[in-house]
Amino acid sequence: DYEDSRDDGWPREVSDDRRRQYDDRRRQFEDRRRQLDDRQRQLDQERRQLEDDERRMEAEYGR
Repeated sequence: DYEDSRDDGWPREVSDDRRRQYDDRRRQFEDRRRQLDDRQRQLDQERRQLEDDERRMEAEYGR
């Protein structure tokens, strides 16, 4: 019977509501992690850009 197989160790009474809540929260965490990763990538890019600009400036003024 299929009902039991989809119930992976969750107690019957709590299952559906709690599981939905749990899934929602997991999704929120994953979204936040994705956003942080994106921001990190952006910052890395900006830092590289900054270092390039700095090198160019130093070359220009031939230190």
